[in-house]
Amino acid sequence: GFDLNEKINLYANYGKTYRIPTYTDLYYSDRNTIGNPDLNPEHALTNEFGVKYSSESIEMSSSFFSRKSSNIIDYVKQSEQDKWEATNIRNLDTNGFDLNFLYKISLKSSLRIGYTYLFDKSYVSEVNYSRYAINSLRHQLNTRLALKYSNKITHTLINRFGERANKVSHIVYDSNLKYQLSDNSYFFINVNNVFNEEYYETNLVPMPGRNFLIGVISYFE
Repeated sequence: GFDLNEKINLYANYGKTYRIPTYTDLYYSDRNTIGNPDLNPEHALTNEFGVKYSSESIEMSSSFFSRKSSNIIDYVKQSEQDKWEATNIRNLDTNGFDLNFLYKISLKSSLRIGYTYLFDKSYVSEVNYSRYAINSLRHQLNTRLALKYSNKITHTLINRFGERANKVSHIVYDSNLKYQLSDNSYFFINVNNVFNEEYYETNLVPMPGRNFLIGVISYFE
């Protein structure tokens, strides 16, 4: 990286990744899935260029990135009656950018916003059904508002928007309320997917609707 001044930094990254097929990819089979012992490893090259800004109350960053992947492992089948089989299905070129913003409202309260845009150019093998090949999120917008109402009560509101390449989108809201019981324990109430949005995290797999989690967490030294 290179510091333009005390607040602004320019940076660049280059990396290679190599993913060996897992035991599940290679050998695991059940009534719906077949492993494939002949799978090849995945390869990827990644480039990133970005800028960061930091002050006492504001942090911002933006980056442009590209990723070239080959031999991506997917699960495919030719008909609805077939089992999903692990296969080196495609090569994938991904280009995009992200923007991140953090505003420190006070010592304990903050607003965080993150946006990512992805453009995938995929070279897919001739298959009729794929779990992951056309499932990437093109637009992602996440916001997180953390508020401290008093010395004991904090409230976090989270909003997640996603739109896939096929224009299917979702908006999910989460809420987390904490009450400090002591220096090393607190009571919490989490409400996930507040408005019961129907959406899919990966192809054909529905995510949970509205759900609640209530409990106490304690730390011991």
